[in-house]
Amino acid sequence: MIWDSVIWKKELHKELDNFNMFLADIETSKDECFDFTVEKFFFVSAFMIRKLSEGNKLSDELTSKDFSCIEYRRIKSNSIIDHLNWHHMERFYNLEKKDTSLIKLRDICNFLIHSFAFCVVTDDSRKLSGILVNSDRTKDKYLLHIQLDTFIELINDVINDKVVRGCYDRVTGKLKNSRVISRKIRESGLDF
Repeated sequence: MIWDSVIWKKELHKELDNFNMFLADIETSKDECFDFTVEKFFFVSAFMIRKLSEGNKLSDELTSKDFSCIEYRRIKSNSIIDHLNWHHMERFYNLEKKDTSLIKLRDICNFLIHSFAFCVVTDDSRKLSGILVNSDRTKDKYLLHIQLDTFIELINDVINDKVVRGCYDRVTGKLKNSRVISRKIRESGLDF
């Protein structure tokens, strides 16, 4: 359980800064070291964000926010996707037809933590533009393209998220965290 979210958010910020420095210094973007560093950054960031979410250290406004990703549908085929062939994504997914998909923060983290396929995507100038990922549960349905800008937006949202009010209902067992203190609560003096 996380008690102090500030420590975790500072570390997440450090991860982001280190990754940005790595991207600024890198000369080639297609070698094993590059792919490893990208995957590590996405995985470690997702783990930290999920821990913050599970520790109820993020606002409901953030955890309910939709992040735009690109989805490539599975091509109906009798072929099986497994650990020996997952990297042949063009065989299994229609990479010509993109669908926009809105995904919640927790779901993005789960895709990354439980990734079955993970592939670095670069643009025409060989700069990192995002990743392709799916999980063992979604590999037979679709492949998700998470753009780097979207993931960095998600991280910055987490770093800057400030829970200013929490309300726990012992009957339902639900906790509500909010960034905003309503005027009614502020006037009653019950905010904390």
